[in-house]
Amino acid sequence: MSVIQFDSVDAPLDRAGVAPAAARALGRAKAMGLLSANGPIRHLDLKLLTRLLREVVHTSGVGRDAVAAISTASPSPERISTALRRLFDELEQSPVPKHEWRSLLGTLGLEPLTQLVGVSAASARRYAGGERATPDEIADRLHFLALVVADLAGSYNEFGIRRWFARPRPQLDGRSPSHLLRGNWRADQAGPQRVRELARALTGSLAT
Repeated sequence: MSVIQFDSVDAPLDRAGVAPAAARALGRAKAMGLLSANGPIRHLDLKLLTRLLREVVHTSGVGRDAVAAISTASPSPERISTALRRLFDELEQSPVPKHEWRSLLGTLGLEPLTQLVGVSAASARRYAGGERATPDEIADRLHFLALVVADLAGSYNEFGIRRWFARPRPQLDGRSPSHLLRGNWRADQAGPQRVRELARALTGSLAT
């Protein structure tokens, strides 16, 4: 299960919609390898949220506006929620392969990940270690997988996530997600988009 699951939330983050927005934004950042937290985050307050968002900015350059928005004196719940939703959208458009390699290798494992992105194990190690720049088409697949993993992490542990990719799904006409992520696929193609929608259905609405 995701490390971003709050048992208690302090004001002003306890207002309706704010904590779910925080969980989704931070969960996406975690799946992309932008947060160092390994243990579960059970209690959320404004100080911790600010620290985590600053870590996202430090590792990726993404989220400066969100940090600025919540660092003002007594930010309103609406201001915080809007900032988190914008960050969530910004992360979708911001591949960070050098971080995503490490994160996804830890979650999916070397062999499943290389099969999904279509590279050899040796190449994956070079890309992950920074010995070679990740080609754009591989970075695109890698980022797509990080977004899918972020959607899955609220419902599955790492073993469950790996199984999710391998198991046939009736929503995919009896095929597995990994079956639709073969060869030189692109994130905007119909097959990968069906996989993405299937994973996204687990997350529910930000407003709930």
